[in-house]
Amino acid sequence: MLANGHQGQLDITLTNHTSEKLTVTARLGLDKSWKALSGTRSDVSLQPLETRKVGFPVQLTGYNADNQYYPARLTVESGKYGLEFERDLYAGIAHFAATPPSLDGSWRGWNRESPITIDKPTQAHKLLLGNQPWNGPSDLSAKVYALYDDEYLYVGADVTDQTVITTWDYPRMSYAWDTDCMEVVIDTRTTADQGTDPPTPGLFRHLSMPEYRKTELPQELWRGHGAGGPTLPKPLLVQNAETYFQKTERGYAIICRYPLSSLNKLNPQPGMKIGFDVAINENDGSTYRKNVYLWAGFTSNQTWWDLGSMGALIFGPRK
Repeated sequence: MLANGHQGQLDITLTNHTSEKLTVTARLGLDKSWKALSGTRSDVSLQPLETRKVGFPVQLTGYNADNQYYPARLTVESGKYGLEFERDLYAGIAHFAATPPSLDGSWRGWNRESPITIDKPTQAHKLLLGNQPWNGPSDLSAKVYALYDDEYLYVGADVTDQTVITTWDYPRMSYAWDTDCMEVVIDTRTTADQGTDPPTPGLFRHLSMPEYRKTELPQELWRGHGAGGPTLPKPLLVQNAETYFQKTERGYAIICRYPLSSLNKLNPQPGMKIGFDVAINENDGSTYRKNVYLWAGFTSNQTWWDLGSMGALIFGPRK
């Protein structure tokens, strides 16, 4: 895994499940976009039932326009035993903003190199209702950009959408995410529960809606009693986060500014990683969303709020 809070480190956890001492060789094979900052082999001696973590310093130096997918392959050998498997790693870059960027959808002051992309049919995720056919990038697609400075994390989506629905018509629409909107998962946890369910302090799932600068809505509006939907919990909102929305010729721009002080007092450093995923909800005029499009979460068959398939956000250099 890419560990939260670390600067450019891929961690491998090895466990000896036997009652004998074992010598284990772990070899790491990296996608060409990763640069290994030291060796990619580690020889480890494990006592019976011992668990040990091995860290490999790495740096993301390339960009894959096809969903920002940079896999890593691990080969483990011990005596006559051998195992090889590949781990999906999706990674985006948060560029440093020397001056505050625009929030009006003009993208002035934004570094829009190496965007996070949502433009594949496989990124339309399974829903209880909805799941209409995806009709290509002009139907729904997005380029997502991330910036940071000393006070905020900024996430903005330039969305192409043929039909833009900006009003949450409650109670005709059960849930706030049944309109066109953006959801972002941010995992700042550095403990053993990072990247896992259930959500614990330091995990956020923030909803940005066109109509609301802040989505700190009353609890009763989150519970879904509108069009007969089941009761669901309130999202894990980021306190004092602000959303900015602007219609465009091809769809809309939606930007959320998250105070670092509300993100578990996050202190971004170049090369540091946090867990990250982004979803664009689409409504084409019905009482519920047509589809939810996920950046990295589509790699799992779980519901999208299960966190095992979350991507990574890596903070770029301060320049």
